[in-house]
Amino acid sequence: MRKHVTIEDIHEIISQTDAGYIDESKSDDEDLYMIYTVHACEDGTLVQHSEDCDKTFVDHLWFRDYKNVCCNEDFSDVGYCDICYVLEDLDRADFRELCEDLADQINDWLDSLDEDEEEDED
Repeated sequence: MRKHVTIEDIHEIISQTDAGYIDESKSDDEDLYMIYTVHACEDGTLVQHSEDCDKTFVDHLWFRDYKNVCCNEDFSDVGYCDICYVLEDLDRADFRELCEDLADQINDWLDSLDEDEEEDED
């Protein structure tokens, strides 16, 4: 059985990398969302770069949720990601849920790899 990842593992890799980025294909702040990518290896290791991983997992948070929490002002003179880094905290329910979802996706994938190996052994 492979090592499973925890929400703390997800938070750590997001904190160490530029895992979160804004989907800038939308023109209105209300339609923007933060996309988070986490790269995993078949042994359960999380890595910083997609070229070093076996699979990439993606989830998102609506940017308006960040905006509503941090200020009521326009973001024109503040970098979007500067605000997001401050709010990437496991004490925030929405961010914790994102980390849980990513951990679940990765752990389900790791479990499926174990199941595939068991079937091959039979």
